[in-house]
Amino acid sequence: MQISPQTISPEITAKLNVILQAGKYVTEDDWNWRQIKRECEKLRDIHPSSGWSMLSLAHGLTGNIAVAQHAFEAAIALEKNPLYITNWLATLGNLGLYLKIHELFAVYGNPISGEFSDRFEIGLHAGAFHKLTEFIGSAEKMRLDMTTLDTSLPKNIAALLRKAGVTDHDVARQLEAAGTVLNRHKLFYTGAPEISVCDIPDAFIGVTFAFTLPVDGKDIFSYNIQLAKEEMAMNIQKNHAFDVVFVQR
Repeated sequence: MQISPQTISPEITAKLNVILQAGKYVTEDDWNWRQIKRECEKLRDIHPSSGWSMLSLAHGLTGNIAVAQHAFEAAIALEKNPLYITNWLATLGNLGLYLKIHELFAVYGNPISGEFSDRFEIGLHAGAFHKLTEFIGSAEKMRLDMTTLDTSLPKNIAALLRKAGVTDHDVARQLEAAGTVLNRHKLFYTGAPEISVCDIPDAFIGVTFAFTLPVDGKDIFSYNIQLAKEEMAMNIQKNHAFDVVFVQR
């Protein structure tokens, strides 16, 4: 997902998004990245919480999750800015860390956080269908305006997966396997996944979560083979009602 601009540092955010849209991890010796890092450090001297948050995003682009998390926690300790949390969730998604996203979305995606609309898409793209449906119900009781949100999609998917016995944790594990493959190849996934629903009564019910990648067909075939092996290594018991695939953009 794109990094949301911070009021104090929109120029740095724009530079980070340029790297992000390239779709590949950047190395810490990359000249442009080092320049951005220096700008983040200067910002930290002036506005510590914002600077730490931007450093978290910058290190996320290198795939260094430990350093990125340290910087995020430093930012939140200074200022519990909702935007810092939203961008951290986006960073986790770009790095394919879906189990962690589900854990945090259960807390920060709740309508009582006041950020439900801004984080709705994060929950949807992370496959938190059951939790999102629960939150939609809470938002309806709170009479929140959801006219701009496609609430029917997660609700329909949650209903289908519930019948098949597929939980959000099951979904997150399969997505995490896909994220592991992408990480292996130093690839970000920043677009919206293609989520397809097939519901033929008494015949077939299934949800497919497709990551579209700008690579050739040979690579797509290889990535899907690696995904199947990763699922086996993680001892994922696949259910016919949910599948994750890589497809060519």
